[in-house]
Amino acid sequence: MNKITLKITGITCASCAINIKKNLEKKEGVISADVNTVSTKANISYKEDKISEEEIKDTIIKTGYGVDEQSKKLDKDLDDKSHGHHNHVDENENLLKTKVVLSILLTLPVFIRMFWAWEIPGQFFGISLTNWVQHDLAFIVVFIFGWQFHKSAFKGLKRFNFNMDSLISLGTFSAYLYSLWAMFNSGHIYFESAATITSLILLGRFFELKTKNRASQAMEKLM
Repeated sequence: MNKITLKITGITCASCAINIKKNLEKKEGVISADVNTVSTKANISYKEDKISEEEIKDTIIKTGYGVDEQSKKLDKDLDDKSHGHHNHVDENENLLKTKVVLSILLTLPVFIRMFWAWEIPGQFFGISLTNWVQHDLAFIVVFIFGWQFHKSAFKGLKRFNFNMDSLISLGTFSAYLYSLWAMFNSGHIYFESAATITSLILLGRFFELKTKNRASQAMEKLM
């Protein structure tokens, strides 16, 4: 029996960990698979004569997730690589922070309109410029800054695996699509709902990543 620890990318919730564990343990030769949602690491016990390490990685990828090939190197040479690892952590954290700040800034005008009905004079294709501005801001937030949710949901849909991202994508996409239809049919629009949900979830993901990174760094120092 052999054991391997893999760093998995793309895990966003407990459902992701359950899907990976379930698909790994279906494979002949895999004795057990323990996937940690916080550390995003999988501890896998398997029989070398039945399944290879590459086949295990391929199963994870086919489930809709990725394998961080640098993780094993980091574990083997923690002291030399920890500084570079922290830089990588900081880059991911800063990137998400930038997305959160920009997303909130673009959401605020749409959100504020729920309490203060600001108006932009003029029309385009018979639709008020106010509605067009709300549409454009919501589109950027939902489909550019929130693209990761739709991408994850689409991957899961292809494999009939559903997670939290599937719900986020379904909710924001439905609100946007209905609002787009309503905009051309004199109905009530809900662009603020789609943008606000996306921004709040991104903010939550940022705090989650920040907490995970701090916990990871504390464990490395302890080791």
